[in-house]
Amino acid sequence: MAEVKTWMFFAEGKRSDVYRKKIRGKIYVKKVAKKGRGIEGHIANEIRFLRILNKKRIGPKLYGTGGGWFICDFVVGERILDYLEKNKDQKRIFVKVLGQCFVLDRLGINKEEMHNPYKHVLIQKGKVTMIDFERCHWTDKPKNVTQFFQFLFMLKVLDHDNKNVQCALKEYKEKRSKENFEKLIMIVKNQGLPARVAP
Repeated sequence: MAEVKTWMFFAEGKRSDVYRKKIRGKIYVKKVAKKGRGIEGHIANEIRFLRILNKKRIGPKLYGTGGGWFICDFVVGERILDYLEKNKDQKRIFVKVLGQCFVLDRLGINKEEMHNPYKHVLIQKGKVTMIDFERCHWTDKPKNVTQFFQFLFMLKVLDHDNKNVQCALKEYKEKRSKENFEKLIMIVKNQGLPARVAP
């Protein structure tokens, strides 16, 4: 599976190209760094964090790696906004995304894109999968949960000026405990959502 020429081109990114291949009925993707100074480091970084997060059942499953490339599952699914436009299980999806964000926070990993996760969260039959981890980094103050709340504010799912929401977010920022996280989850579950989510 290491030879690019045996794979079909699928998509082009800023720092890498993506290929895919069907093997024994299952589709895999191969992400290959473009030629350029320091670019392979982004692939190495994504491999590093995928290995960690796969143990927590986050991200596409990693199968093989090499110099400037890796192979993982091909994730089938709709981008989060596209899915929310067509389905009514909005709260359940938000809770699932926040659950993965909380795991990242507890690990001290910041993904960076959760304030605008349109391209980074795919949903298939209610299953949530995060993709693209090349910008992940370690930090003492991870912001995945709070960034996703910024996304919910943007969608007008939650009121940014609501004192209960702001208080709960402040408590979570001060202490990223399960108890404080559950307070945020309860706010999402109890919030009345619009019939149609739109940016």
